Amino acid sequence: MSTLNIYGTILGYADDLASNEPLLRLADWKRSIQGLAVGKISTQGPVSIPAGTEVVFFNGSRTLAVDGTTSFDLSNVPSVASDLYRVEAMAGTAPAFRVDRGLDLATVALTLTAQANGTLVVASAVGTPFSVLQASDEVFLPGVSTGDAASPFSLLNLGSWVVLGIGSAGATVTLQRPAGQSAVMASEVVTPTAASQVQGFGSAGVQVGDTLDLLAGFSSLQSMEIVAVTASRLDVISSSPMANESGILPGAAGMAVYTSAKRLVEVEVDQDCVVRVNGDTGSTMRLSPWEAGDSQKVAQFRQVGPCWSLSVYNRSPQALRAYLITVE
Repeated sequence: MSTLNIYGTILGYADDLASNEPLLRLADWKRSIQGLAVGKISTQGPVSIPAGTEVVFFNGSRTLAVDGTTSFDLSNVPSVASDLYRVEAMAGTAPAFRVDRGLDLATVALTLTAQANGTLVVASAVGTPFSVLQASDEVFLPGVSTGDAASPFSLLNLGSWVVLGIGSAGATVTLQRPAGQSAVMASEVVTPTAASQVQGFGSAGVQVGDTLDLLAGFSSLQSMEIVAVTASRLDVISSSPMANESGILPGAAGMAVYTSAKRLVEVEVDQDCVVRVNGDTGSTMRLSPWEAGDSQKVAQFRQVGPCWSLSVYNRSPQALRAYLITVE
């Protein structure tokens, strides 16, 4: 941990001599915020940005495929935890939280065999349905313990699994529990009745521990920790109650997922520029220094609050010098 102190002064006079006459002070504002316990504090700069060029200082956002047609439901999952909520895509363009492998095992007889080394081998009675999977993919078996409908699988086998390998050209798959989870499993023979009872998706994309930020469309706009993820839904923890909602169309700008965020960012520049934060692509946040090229009379930008991406675009015909201070 680090300790952060923030000091600021704005002092303006009405007379040409800039005297200390209290009655002639138009502004006399001082702010002292001390003893803040924070994480990492860092400074970048000077960073030279050529004319007409944009430099990305950091970007912790995840790429999603959400658009104006993607419709979400938001629901509480009290059967798992009172503060657990589920954001699930129900229609329109798939959000691509993870790459869906299109695994379909409906009506396929599966033999699950628990191994002494803590792995689970799943064999298909017909065909090679596991050929769509790749090593390190995830397989998810939903059920009552995950806040879903009843499953034909044993309670011991429900939840998330990691693919270790594919065998027999896709007729078998070897699974293990994710790191940090106990190797709980049971041998059984099961025939799923619906494709949704066994899901497979890639490992890249949104991860457990990321943050979901609801920015528009939902009644509750807040940031929440992601505790479970599939190709089409996110389970999050909310410290404050949220209402169940359906048919929400947040649009591409109404939802963001990021790996980490800065708590405070401050930018100083000596040329006219645009600062873009949190995925903004416009040019509304413009900075113009008091005197262009003067390292002492710079323009400043400060944000206190979640900032998961930041870039600076140099609008001037001259090279720009920029400094960035971040606090996590």
